Amino acid sequence: MLRSRLTSSAARSQPILHQDLEAVSGLFALSNGWRLNIEPGYSGIWARIDRQRPMRLSAVSSDTFVSQDGNVSMKFNQDRDELVMRYVPADRLAAVVEVRAALAQR
Repeated sequence: MLRSRLTSSAARSQPILHQDLEAVSGLFALSNGWRLNIEPGYSGIWARIDRQRPMRLSAVSSDTFVSQDGNVSMKFNQDRDELVMRYVPADRLAAVVEVRAALAQR
């Protein structure tokens, strides 16, 4: 079974300062109409899209966060208050969707 992953192995969490987590926190308006809420967590962030369950993403650098299974990644451009989220839409698809977002509220 072919399985698409954004990373070749499980994301390794990197130490990150709380101020870096605060810098990427906020409410983002995704280009597909969804709302994404980012909150700081221990060595990473909690991301909630609309009313879905929150997911934990670990910091792999001060501006990049990846889910434990490697299927979701977020890279923040703090200078422009925007992010790029990439995710695998379904386990059976060998595809990656990219969605851009602008900060709506901090």
